[in-house]
Amino acid sequence: MDDLEEIHIPERDRRSDGPAPGGTPRPASLKYLIVYKDFDTVPKSLQTFVKEKITTEFSPFDVELDFTGNRAAKDLTISFTSEMPVLPIYGESERAEYDGTPLRGEETIYVRAMQVTRMETAAGSCYDVFPETADKLGALIAYTAIHETGHMLGLNHGGYDDGGHSADTANWMWDPGSLPSTGPRRPFYFLYTVKDGDTLSDIISRYNREALDRCHVGPPGLTVSSVWSHPANKNSGFIADPKRPLHPGDSNYIYTGEKVALFNYNVKSTGFLAYVAGYTGLPKRFFKEQKETMKTFIAKRPK
Repeated sequence: MDDLEEIHIPERDRRSDGPAPGGTPRPASLKYLIVYKDFDTVPKSLQTFVKEKITTEFSPFDVELDFTGNRAAKDLTISFTSEMPVLPIYGESERAEYDGTPLRGEETIYVRAMQVTRMETAAGSCYDVFPETADKLGALIAYTAIHETGHMLGLNHGGYDDGGHSADTANWMWDPGSLPSTGPRRPFYFLYTVKDGDTLSDIISRYNREALDRCHVGPPGLTVSSVWSHPANKNSGFIADPKRPLHPGDSNYIYTGEKVALFNYNVKSTGFLAYVAGYTGLPKRFFKEQKETMKTFIAKRPK
């Protein structure tokens, strides 16, 4: 969904599964193993639905799916987690390489991030974008996992750098911050105004506990340093404005009335709902060319 893939899987240098030197046939290979870790992170009422969606989509491929998480990670590991990344994304994937040869892939599906995403209808008013139903949260979890798995099976384009998500109509999903718009973009952060007695560490702690604002929640990994470095906080009137007066002995001192920009998962446009397959219930499918690409990747993977 919202991905920061670091995927480098060149078509060259992949080893063939054909006959070994001298004409000796290679032994039959094991199926490509996909291990799902911490599947219990998925709400219990949705686990069967999510498992069936993923299983159905990859049934045409020479893969083995293990939802127990007990198998050794050989080819691809998908971790479901209640952790929240600092950036508002629902899934990410990456694969290491050695001398141009793709090695084991890793994915993370941020279930908690989906659960806390809210639509802001007005100041102080909001509702859950992905309620715990099969056609909303269940679909988003399943389709995000399918999407990321596609990237790990040879669909190399995507992410924010090459426009692959928007150009690839069968394997793209928008995150809340990448929604295309013809109108002005509303700030994609939660804005807080410093009050008497506030410290930045306390603001962050309250934000993480959903105690700063009832419609917003921050990622547990948020730190003073990461908030201070948020680009918006360098604007005039914000806490890291380079032109603001410095407090003697404490460059990170904050003043009453200054603004703080905090990484935010909330959605501010109803147009977002039309672009997310998981919300609308539209099926997550790969087209023929993509299927062939993935089948080739699986067949030629290093043994």
